[in-house]
Order: sequence, then C-alpha cells, then structure tokens
Amino acid sequence: ELPLEEYEERGIRLVVGGDADGVYRRADYEKLNTGVMLLRVHKWSLALLAALLAQGHRAVRARHAVRIQSVVQHLCRGCFDDQAALVGILYQNPARWKAHTWIERRFLMQGY
Repeated sequence: ELPLEEYEERGIRLVVGGDADGVYRRADYEKLNTGVMLLRVHKWSLALLAALLAQGHRAVRARHAVRIQSVVQHLCRGCFDDQAALVGILYQNPARWKAHTWIERRFLMQGY
C-alpha cells in the first residue's frame, strides 16, 4: 500500500521512484524513473510542470537539450525527455524543488 498519509504529513507534492543521492549529487539519468509519478494538485506542482514544459517548447528545445546533455550523466547523446528534464531541474535548483519532492526507493513505484 502506498504511504499516502506519510507523504501528506511531510508536505510532499511529487513522488517519483529512484535514488535521491544519484539525482541531487550526481544528476544521474539512471537514478530516476519518471514512468510512474504521484503529483499533488497544488500551485507548486503547476510551477514544476510549467518548468518542465518550458524546456520542451519547439523554439527552445534544442537549446535545453544541449544544456541538459552537459549536466545529466548517463544520458544518451541527442536524448532529451521528461526524465532528463526532471533530473536537470531537481539537480540545478534543489532549493526550489527538493523540500516537496520525495524520491522513493523503498519499493518500485510501477509495482502499484
């Protein structure tokens, strides 16, 4: 059973599977799995989605892809997807996003 009450008590607004150390210290693409995420409806969540979507807009996508390639480890050359964008956002601005993000490693998110 998902520990939803625990997430709520901690003020968590985004739950995603992975390894926090790999994301926040090394920006490792392989340490986050965006296949299944829990996202609470909140202004903070809308701001996070806006930050993610801004990187995918056709006019700026190539520029963001180059930047992400220089930051995120284990990302295939020329790749730029939602997972790479989220790793980059969390790694580059933890002061803004980390407090309300829980990177779950106690169980596989896709198992539910």
